[in-house]
Order: sequence, then C-alpha cells, then structure tokens
Amino acid sequence: GYHTHLPVLQKILEEKKPKVIVEDGGGEHSTRLFIESSATSIITVEEDKDWFEKLKVQFPYASQDKWLILRKWTPYLFEPVPDLVFIDGKRETRCERANDAFKAKVPIVVIHDTEFKEFYSLDKLHPLGYTEEVHIDKDSVFKGYPPRQKQTTVYTYESSSSE
Repeated sequence: GYHTHLPVLQKILEEKKPKVIVEDGGGEHSTRLFIESSATSIITVEEDKDWFEKLKVQFPYASQDKWLILRKWTPYLFEPVPDLVFIDGKRETRCERANDAFKAKVPIVVIHDTEFKEFYSLDKLHPLGYTEEVHIDKDSVFKGYPPRQKQTTVYTYESSSSE
C-alpha cells in the first residue's frame, strides 16, 4: 500500500527521462528508483536523522557518483532548475516545498499521498501554469476515517499557457 507512487514515477522516468531530480523525503523505493534511472543527478533532502542515516547506509554505492543526500531544504536546489521534484517529506513542509518548485517552474512536480488534502494543507498549493493529473490506486483503501484511496498527483508545467 505504501508504494502506489512507484508506477507513476516509473512512467515519468521512462517517458520524460529527467536528468536532474530533487526528492523531498527519501524512501527506500523511490530513492532506489531514481538512483537506478538514467538521471545524472539526484538530490534527496531527508530531515529525519534516523531515516537520513538509514538511507546513507542503504545506498553507499551511488553517493559519490550521482546521488547526494542533504539534511536541509535550500533555495539552491533550484539552481539550476531540476527536471523533476518529488514531494514525499514532512507533513508541515510539503505544501511550501511544492510551491517552491512551482515558483521555480520545475517542469514536473509529483506529490505523494494527495488524498490527505487537509492533513498536508494542500489547499494552499499554487500550481499556476501547471496541468494537474491525479493518479488513484483503485486497489488501495486507507484504513482510517473517512476511507480514502491512495493517490499521487503529477503537475506538469505548460510553458505556453503562462508566458
């Protein structure tokens, strides 16, 4: 149930072939997918100390080559603008970081677990100039109340629509 975003990311990696990826919140599966892709630079921001250490141990082979793991989010992540930003980090910062990516006109912004709009304050997103595509995992149901199906939302920047 936690890996519902992987088919969405896999498709983007195969079709769009992003070279520079920024990941907010590392994951055993998403980080591996990015490292094993044709991307040339992956930056993972992981603020949880235990998770940070776990990921560093899990992916040591890639760290010198194309993968960098940081403890802090910084505006420098958008210089140059990455091809893909994947948001799967802390509850309190998801919306703000997605908005940072929108402001920087990152071509593809993917947010995991968008079924929890209130929990992540996703009503405060400002995806101006972006098209929104919601991917719902029909086989998953969140056990809480109200029951919800897992979803991942992909925002694609349409440069002609706002320039």
